[in-house]
Amino acid sequence: MIELPTSPDALSELSPVAPPKLLSQAQDASRGNPMVYVKADNYLGTETSDPSFMKSRYKTTEYEAINDFVQFIETTKHYLPDYMENCAKELIDELAFLGMSELHFAATALAKRLRHHLEVDNKPVYVDVGNSLSQCRVKNEMKSSQYILSLVLSKFPDDEFEEYKGRLKVYGGRGEIGKSSKILFLDDWIISGDQVKERIAGFEVDNDPESHEASVLVMAAMAA
Repeated sequence: MIELPTSPDALSELSPVAPPKLLSQAQDASRGNPMVYVKADNYLGTETSDPSFMKSRYKTTEYEAINDFVQFIETTKHYLPDYMENCAKELIDELAFLGMSELHFAATALAKRLRHHLEVDNKPVYVDVGNSLSQCRVKNEMKSSQYILSLVLSKFPDDEFEEYKGRLKVYGGRGEIGKSSKILFLDDWIISGDQVKERIAGFEVDNDPESHEASVLVMAAMAA
């Protein structure tokens, strides 16, 4: 098992690591973090937080979920047509499960990147989490990118946070920010990048992009 450092002390020496292997993750019995999944036949949407799905929710753990998936692939691969015989193997070889340890590792890595932007000069740093000021709470639910920001900030030691918090601001998705300040677009995951592109385009409506240093910080990305 790959040990992923997640403590604030790791901010100084954290380096990129290879993604964990699914079969190795399946052997990690310490993955006891609870998970909730929805069993809904023929539903492929994402609105499973709606109360109408309450009776379809089931609890499990990361360890059980990973092993159930591996067992499912191993069982069904024998029934696949010949032209898809490599698909099951590719799923097992290429997929990586993103659980709590991976989440905290990614948050620590993003904290390291954010600290770099704060350390290099005294310019204000704005963080855009997707209209967080106006849309961060819908039906009493926290926007995922806002949760990621809170997790990233928790990786800073208290003394560092006190030092930087005066220059760290949340951008609400509209309005002009101070000239020469920095803007960071934070998201939990990206498929095609279209949503981040829309947020950058919205920022440019009120701000001259040539006057600001912009960066995109994401926890995970995949090709569309």
